[in-house]
Amino acid sequence: MSTPVDSQDEPRRVRPGALRCEPLVGVTLLVIMAFGMRVIALDTLPASLSFDEGVDGLDALLLVQSGWLTPFLPNNFGRETLFMYIQGLLLQAIGPSAFSLRFASAVVGTLTIPLMYVVGRQMALNVSDLPVRLTRVLGGLLAAGGLTVCYWHIFFSRQALRAILLLPLLLSVVWLLGRADRMLDRGDRGGWSRLTLAGVLLGVSQYVYLAARLLPLLFLVWTLVWLSGDVRRRASRAVGGVLFWGGALITALPLVVYFVNNPHAFGTRTAAIAVSTTGSPTETVAANLWHLIVLHFGFGSWLVRWPSLDPVIGLGLAVGLVVGIQRWRSRSTLLVLAWLSLGWLPVLLSRQDWDATTTVLRGIVAWPSVGLVAAWGWSVLIGLAHRMCDLKRFTRELSIAAAATRTHDNGQVAGRAGAPGT
Repeated sequence: MSTPVDSQDEPRRVRPGALRCEPLVGVTLLVIMAFGMRVIALDTLPASLSFDEGVDGLDALLLVQSGWLTPFLPNNFGRETLFMYIQGLLLQAIGPSAFSLRFASAVVGTLTIPLMYVVGRQMALNVSDLPVRLTRVLGGLLAAGGLTVCYWHIFFSRQALRAILLLPLLLSVVWLLGRADRMLDRGDRGGWSRLTLAGVLLGVSQYVYLAARLLPLLFLVWTLVWLSGDVRRRASRAVGGVLFWGGALITALPLVVYFVNNPHAFGTRTAAIAVSTTGSPTETVAANLWHLIVLHFGFGSWLVRWPSLDPVIGLGLAVGLVVGIQRWRSRSTLLVLAWLSLGWLPVLLSRQDWDATTTVLRGIVAWPSVGLVAAWGWSVLIGLAHRMCDLKRFTRELSIAAAATRTHDNGQVAGRAGAPGT
């Protein structure tokens, strides 16, 4: 999964003195800010535990205290249990309270920020004349910064709901795939171990939240595009693909066995909210699409009081979509656009209460891709600003040079005028 920056602009080098130090300070500041926004007054904002938080908390205590190992609980429309075990251990360690129940979400949400940075850096598009290294760092910081201040991510990092764990797992898989691809392109078979680990994490994601069932489809798209690449490395990539999917299947096998033995549990939630249960599925899908557009570009509000998506992110998203569509032939760009499209399918294809808290949560798979595309857009805008500054500087220097030339010419004329015999 070679990134556009890697594949198109590797020969370019950073100008002397440009961005010599690693952006550790920037990432650290984002992590500190993210943690503060997610943990301050955690027990009182939101004001009280929701019904889903309460049920999950009770089940988390039950699972840990009883020592019961199960990949899935059928009550409350069915829920995957991995995050509940983490919550249960925290509740046991620091005592039952709203803070301890929500603290796991705050920590997981914070840890997602550096992962967003490395994926944003990996997926950066070189859409300006900025140096390659600066383009990568800028892409990573913009993507991580966008997620840090995203209303959706802040809110659900402060709720004791299992879906928040899906994002770091998803981002880890994407990052490992990119690393593995570059290693295999260099002939380094260490890429196979990265692919295996990526597959294991994809399998683990199935124990987190219903929307994770979309991820195999997303990475199937990636696999097909990846295998259709360089013919000389096709055999090595085929081995890597087997390791990736083998790791995913083996890891997810206990959950698969559970659903084989309890088939009714697999589709309970899906059947309850599918658009097919509405009187007019087509109109429902169209209405959902319109609400998603409003949600992304900040025309409406979310939870009545907040902009649906930060208008700054919305502007970057609009520009980034144009750039991404223009460059869709790049493997990385195609993956991100597919990621964005597939990630919102659960929202499009289900009945929605657009005033409900958890509606956007059904599209959590798409959130990182929104940040990545917005980072592309802001990279374009920053590149344009950089070019305009260079143009202004060039114009100013040209004016100074012209003035100096005129002064020199005037001096010569004056000199000739004052010379003897003229």
